[in-house]
Amino acid sequence: MAALMALGIGKALAIGGTILSGVGTVAGGIAQNKAAKYEASQLEARATAERAAGQRDALRERQQKDLVLSRAKAVGASSGGGVDLVGRGKIEEQGEYNALTAMWEGEERARSAEDQAAATRWSGKQKKLAGFISAGSTLLTDGASFYEKYG
Repeated sequence: MAALMALGIGKALAIGGTILSGVGTVAGGIAQNKAAKYEASQLEARATAERAAGQRDALRERQQKDLVLSRAKAVGASSGGGVDLVGRGKIEEQGEYNALTAMWEGEERARSAEDQAAATRWSGKQKKLAGFISAGSTLLTDGASFYEKYG
């Protein structure tokens, strides 16, 4: 500090301002990276929820299929016609197709959220790096200017 005071108050303030600007830029980049990490973790939580929702939807589709099959069996029995194997097979097929589609849709939503999380993390790292580069640039530019002016 005594060395800065020997330069004079104006010069010391100029150096201090440059250093503070550099530190602020680095801190800003670090803060943006932390925010991106938090957002990415929220997106990953959404991915988990989307997978679970797809599984619940698939379960509901299978339950619906079972209800339709039960109803078809009851109608067949009450009419004296017995069990329609072709109709039952089509109901089974469509029910399983609906269940698998629900699972696939949940997985697609989950993967989309995971892709967003990865992109957000990458963006945060780039902002952090940009903060360091910008701070270095400020220090070098202002340092060179200070040297030319007072050196």
